Amino acid sequence: MIKRVDAATIRPLRRAILRPTRPPEASIYRQDDDEMTVHLAAYDDATGELVGCVTVFPEPVDDEPRAWRLRGMAVAADLRGTGVGAALLAAAIEAVQSAGAPLLWCEAREAAEGFYEKHGFVGSGELFDVPVAGPHRHMRLNRSAPGSLLGLGSRRSSYSNGTRRDRDRDGLG
Repeated sequence: MIKRVDAATIRPLRRAILRPTRPPEASIYRQDDDEMTVHLAAYDDATGELVGCVTVFPEPVDDEPRAWRLRGMAVAADLRGTGVGAALLAAAIEAVQSAGAPLLWCEAREAAEGFYEKHGFVGSGELFDVPVAGPHRHMRLNRSAPGSLLGLGSRRSSYSNGTRRDRDRDGLG
């Protein structure tokens, strides 16, 4: 189940997966409490345990002042490849579409590039190093037509109002 939550709900998972050796404050983003920021959490249907998270918020890039950024995408290691990441990404894209943003971008870890490419993101520029986190690449998902984003067409999240409609098993998380 995917739910919209506050930043405090997902910070422990964000830290455990993305910044396990860093202090807790390293998992706080300056946009966490902004009114426009959207935090999404994935919960295990059977146990109710928090198993994934993602955050999206408005952040311009040089050529698009209305762009949104995806950050803090994390899925429990034992659930990667089960569709949790794909469902979180679809829900995040839906939130960005609802806000009318023409572009969603992220700084993807090198190991996650294939996941984002599979979902329509395109890498740009060379890999760059993020201290403690390793190699990353700037990736973008552009709107290709009104109401749709490149590579996804009219595909919608498999989650709606917190209820799973189907199980997309192709995500890497």
